[in-house]
Amino acid sequence: MPQKGWVNVGLPEEIIEIIDRVITTQKHGFRSRADLILEGVKLLLQELGEYPPKPRFTHLNVFEDHVTLMDHQLDNIAEIYFQRGKAYCSLCEKHDCEHTQFALSLPKVVKALTTRGWKIEDGKIIKGPI
Repeated sequence: MPQKGWVNVGLPEEIIEIIDRVITTQKHGFRSRADLILEGVKLLLQELGEYPPKPRFTHLNVFEDHVTLMDHQLDNIAEIYFQRGKAYCSLCEKHDCEHTQFALSLPKVVKALTTRGWKIEDGKIIKGPI
């Protein structure tokens, strides 16, 4: 009987034999049939655009003068600086890009900026600190 939330699926014996051989060699780090099959199905569904991939951006932290983001698509760090009434992205070297827009959509960032005199509306800087 499958675990709660799981469903049994039948596979041809020849596929199961290959899976068992991969697991037995331990070259790829899979410990069970379920681990290998689940990973393979997730990868295929991601490729087909049917499984949620990793989010594009991850918010890493907030400092006094900037925010750090991870851009998973570019596999790079973006630091968004807030100076002279503008946001500036160190990765794109622009004042308005996807990274600055994402940073300005984060409630924690908006709160930190507004407490310092910034005015943010709809993800845009309306006014820098006085």
